[in-house]
Amino acid sequence: MTRGLLRSRKSVLTAAAFLIAAASCAVVAQAPSQESTVVVKLRVLKQDGPVQILGLQFAVEPEREPSVHLRNASGQRTKAIWTEAIISNENGQIARTNSNVPNVRWPAERSIAPSAESWARETVLRSSSLVMEAKRLHSNCLTVDIVIMAVDFDDGTSWHLSAGNDRPAGVGATLPEHVDEAETCGNATATQSEVDNLVGVATVSRKSPVRRPPSGEVQTYSFACTLKSQSDKTIATCPF
Repeated sequence: MTRGLLRSRKSVLTAAAFLIAAASCAVVAQAPSQESTVVVKLRVLKQDGPVQILGLQFAVEPEREPSVHLRNASGQRTKAIWTEAIISNENGQIARTNSNVPNVRWPAERSIAPSAESWARETVLRSSSLVMEAKRLHSNCLTVDIVIMAVDFDDGTSWHLSAGNDRPAGVGATLPEHVDEAETCGNATATQSEVDNLVGVATVSRKSPVRRPPSGEVQTYSFACTLKSQSDKTIATCPF
């Protein structure tokens, strides 16, 4: 009787162990879910204005600003320069953003002698600023055209971009010859709900193994931000 009871208990324990092992295998074999992403593609538009953007350099440290390479093609020293980011979705809807912060915070970078060049930090190109426009444009893939919007000169004169409704007009603005396609709209996987519930942005550590744009000066680069949903809110994490 005791021996039979022991055998019975042994069978139950064996069966339970088998079920636990099977369940564990099932969890391990389960494929990880795909990350939700928003893709942002930046490109410099060539202009015929008095100040031109020659290239870009992405931020090398988290919470820092990308830089623009500026050339003063006029005969007057510049006093202040405003850069504008013209952001569009795949349906052609447009949002515009600019800031006076760089002129106030780093005025020397935008005081450029005639025919001279300067690298200047630009707050409107921070990934945290650009990716939030995904919510405004209801899109998981954004194209950002970067132009000079306005210039003030030391002699008191100024220049303003003559703009159409959607794209810069009257200034010979053209696209760069090559557009970075390392991140394409095909890589954008965030759902409409995730984009619409976007409430904030974080940046990852410099040592994080995420893809970053090429170092040095470029005319175009792209990046992807991952989205994490918690309750009814979404946070984007960007590579810089």
